[in-house]
Amino acid sequence: ASEKMESAKLAIINPLRDAKDTVLGFVGEIITGFANMKIEIPKPRLPKINVGTTTLFGGEGGIPSISVPTFDVTWHKTGGVFTKPVIAGNAGFGDVEEAIVPFEGPHAARIAGLIADALDSRLTGQQAAGPVINQTVNYNTPVNSPSESARRNKQALIDLGRGLSMG
Repeated sequence: ASEKMESAKLAIINPLRDAKDTVLGFVGEIITGFANMKIEIPKPRLPKINVGTTTLFGGEGGIPSISVPTFDVTWHKTGGVFTKPVIAGNAGFGDVEEAIVPFEGPHAARIAGLIADALDSRLTGQQAAGPVINQTVNYNTPVNSPSESARRNKQALIDLGRGLSMG
């Protein structure tokens, strides 16, 4: 009877032990997989924010000096070309390259020249009416009225025309 009890006990315990060993083997493989994995999260290019203090009054004439905070933001204002979606908020889905372009300065002039060169090569053989140019203008300062928006758009078109005629 003792042998039958032992046999019954082993008949129950052995499959459970085998199942436990199998599960622990899978868990071990998962842990090893994660241990060997290197995850690198790209750092977004955000503006640099500097915080400091400055002293007011300076204690002259019995007035106590007061230390107040100062803030400075350094933007990445040279622009850039994106080949995939980024946190900057460009509208593409990675299917085409897009650019964030400054409106003034040497970087804007360089990019305007590249655009003019690209348009010149595309215009060769086109009809006299020329291509359709779609322009999106994003303002980095508030626009207070529709007339101000129209003025800015008109100026952007004038600047675009000057850039195209310089090529």
